[in-house]
Amino acid sequence: MRATTDWHLTMTDAWQPRFERASRLGALVAAGDRAGVAALLHQWEEAFVARNRLEAIYEKTPFPFELSPGA
Repeated sequence: MRATTDWHLTMTDAWQPRFERASRLGALVAAGDRAGVAALLHQWEEAFVARNRLEAIYEKTPFPFELSPGA
């Protein structure tokens, strides 16, 4: 099995922030941190809502995996 590396940290183009976000999510998933994954996804969701001015229609709801046993 090949080890995962943080090669994206050397990037200087517009994709770097996306890879950094994916790396944070991947680390939480790899650690089995369901609460951390949910918190990060909710943070991203709320940022999307604010960026697109959707507050008037946005309703925060749990992700399906938050409702399943072991969440």
